[in-house]
Amino acid sequence: MKSIVRPFPCHWMLIALAAALAGCGKSGPDRPPVVPAKGQITIDGKPATTGRLTLTPVKPDPKQPGAIGRVQSDGTFQLSTFGEGDGAAEGEFDATLRPDATTMGAVPAVKPVRLTIRKDGAGKVGDLSVAFESAKKAAPGGSAAVLAPAGTASARPPGR
Repeated sequence: MKSIVRPFPCHWMLIALAAALAGCGKSGPDRPPVVPAKGQITIDGKPATTGRLTLTPVKPDPKQPGAIGRVQSDGTFQLSTFGEGDGAAEGEFDATLRPDATTMGAVPAVKPVRLTIRKDGAGKVGDLSVAFESAKKAAPGGSAAVLAPAGTASARPPGR
């Protein structure tokens, strides 16, 4: 008995591939622009060694999404919004430092800070320096974030 093997129609494979690619990498006017942003986090003047920096918009707005940055062992981070390391949208955010589920490192409790990210004249944010104070050390209503370069970002305690 002779077996008959039917070849898989190529046009179905091409249609499936096109459909899969159409859903990948959303871009365009629906997605707000982001600017690359990286820097270093300190807690009480010493580099943080683990954690996740989380930026949450002060006022919920689909045109201003939040951003996250995984803290490296030397305290550095790179912000991500839509893809790894793509940056953050401009705007005002509440910044918190939380444990990173992927590294499971302990993170001391810190006071959240409010910060504003703005591009400079060259369209960049520059390196950020985020200085948190531990919650046990910070005074009531105390703040703790300092962002550089001057004029591109600012920080103050939440609610002020």
